[in-house]
Amino acid sequence: MDRVYAFMRRYSILCLLGANLIWSTAAVLIKSVPWSSFSINVVRNFIAIFVMAAARGTFRVKLTKTTVWGGILMSVVVLLSSLSNKLTSAANAVAIEHVNPAFVLLYLGIFYKKRPKLHEILVVPAVLIGVILCTMSSGLGKGNIVGDTCALLCGAAVAGTNMVYHTKDANPLDITYFSFILGALQFPVMFFDKTLATPLAGGGVFSLIFLGLFQMGAAYVLFSVGIKGVKPLLASLTNCIQPVLSPLWTLVFLSEVPGLYTIIGGVRFVAAVVIYDIYDIKVKKRAAAAETA
Repeated sequence: MDRVYAFMRRYSILCLLGANLIWSTAAVLIKSVPWSSFSINVVRNFIAIFVMAAARGTFRVKLTKTTVWGGILMSVVVLLSSLSNKLTSAANAVAIEHVNPAFVLLYLGIFYKKRPKLHEILVVPAVLIGVILCTMSSGLGKGNIVGDTCALLCGAAVAGTNMVYHTKDANPLDITYFSFILGALQFPVMFFDKTLATPLAGGGVFSLIFLGLFQMGAAYVLFSVGIKGVKPLLASLTNCIQPVLSPLWTLVFLSEVPGLYTIIGGVRFVAAVVIYDIYDIKVKKRAAAAETA
């Protein structure tokens, strides 16, 4: 049983890491599209609907209470993320949004009356320090209160979304699919977007299609498959790898060499998550052994 649990967990983590790897390309790709973030979001959600429908095998969706609330929360996450990136510095948005593991521990205590274990408490600041180090060389602190507040609320919403995905009757594919529909239904904003008058070059068209097919569609399929195989805290910790991966894409596509703080932060993040994961599996094995003894 322990081997089965470990295998399923590794598979889930790989799915989540794959999703975050694709998500981390968003900043580079969005910059190559001369439209507003709102119009880009509508188009990529529209494209992603077809990807998710193919993965689910149907365009229909059963609107349960969990699916509706989860879809709304996911749409709020996307909206707040767009606003924070627009109103504050990219470094601030990334660092503040990824405080969501702390919100997960808070929600577990308030709504589920679960007291976090010591290794769960220790891993949160370890990961957050890594995230802050990754963003220090990019101008952390150069933002404004409105944008920073949107980023903080986004982190809270991400944590809430992870909790909803882990409820017993939750269907992650349905929740994500419904959130895409809600995102596409925001199309009226495009009628007031003056940036749409700017023609798309070849690179912009490619980026827009990639954002819909992969950065939203394929990435969220991987996320929806992997999310229920790990605990909410580990899902949030895995999500924090995006600030580590972003400098990699800027190095590849924009020739921006990551600074020393970025490298140290990335190593700290990976080490913290790996150590947490290994230790948590050992805790599960001990608990299982105690039950069978």
